[in-house]
Amino acid sequence: YPETIKIYREFLEKYSEYQGKELEEVYYLLGQAYLRSEKYKQAEEVFYNLLFFFPGFELASEVKYYNALNLFKENKYEEAIVQLKDLISEAEI
Repeated sequence: YPETIKIYREFLEKYSEYQGKELEEVYYLLGQAYLRSEKYKQAEEVFYNLLFFFPGFELASEVKYYNALNLFKENKYEEAIVQLKDLISEAEI
């Protein structure tokens, strides 16, 4: 994933002013790459930024789930539980 992370970061630096769907997707993919590379702090930051700057992102629920998983892997259990409870309360069941 190192090369993938490098490409996504370069894209975000170059097109940070752009607000299209592609930028949302790059944030999402970058967060996934960090998570799979076990770079949990970086993944947490990317997922937070994604949800902050793009609250209407179509995969926001999935991002919240992955962020909770990420927090769990960082041994931030209480924060992970809060994130999962928020996700459950938002679910349309």
